[in-house]
Amino acid sequence: MQFIIALIIPLLIIGIIVICMGVGIGFILSKLITELTLGMGIIAGSIFSIGTIYFWLKLLTSNDLHEAILNYENEDSDSEDEKPYVIIPGQYSKPLRKKRKKKIKA
Repeated sequence: MQFIIALIIPLLIIGIIVICMGVGIGFILSKLITELTLGMGIIAGSIFSIGTIYFWLKLLTSNDLHEAILNYENEDSDSEDEKPYVIIPGQYSKPLRKKRKKKIKA
């Protein structure tokens, strides 16, 4: 029972914080944009705050970020500067229009 309560309480706290952020952002939006009602502002603020939290949690828990931090190399090291390669597919390298031959009037 204590294990379940230990899991639920942090989620409730995070949920309350997200709801408060949504109400705050919604209130500010409804004051800045006069056509926007408070209810629509709260919905928009909640969606924005949930999306922001999702983005940061996804960023912080990604393996690429951890690997980039662990494998960080100093950019001033004596490595050769590699030039980027630009590959253009064949259909885009040809001109789109054919040049017209000018008729010579006699």
